[in-house]
Amino acid sequence: MAKTVVSDFYQIIPGNVVKLSVTIGNRQNAVGSVILDGDIIGRIDMSTQADPIYELDISKDNLEGSTLLINIIVHDTNKDNNYTSVTVKMEGGVNVYRYTMSHTVANDGDYVAYTGDFEFFTI
Repeated sequence: MAKTVVSDFYQIIPGNVVKLSVTIGNRQNAVGSVILDGDIIGRIDMSTQADPIYELDISKDNLEGSTLLINIIVHDTNKDNNYTSVTVKMEGGVNVYRYTMSHTVANDGDYVAYTGDFEFFTI
């Protein structure tokens, strides 16, 4: 199984809710979890959803220094091609953050592990 990873920082505004959205591209199936400081705060199951976007509001008394981990397994179920992608978007901080990870699998039905590791900070 192939693996794609992004590790980054996200500047927050104290007191603001961070809005997370995860988009699974190319009509592929996906399952995963969203973890904040070691606690699961969301589960992604796009094996039956028609909408390829998962959304979650992340709030905590103080997000500064917190770590957000997003783990997703994408299953290539699209018979037209073997391209997979995951786009992570966060809003509510100083800027909108958007990053797309992608991988083309070798064979129909292959899997790709996507990981996003983010640390929240303020200045």
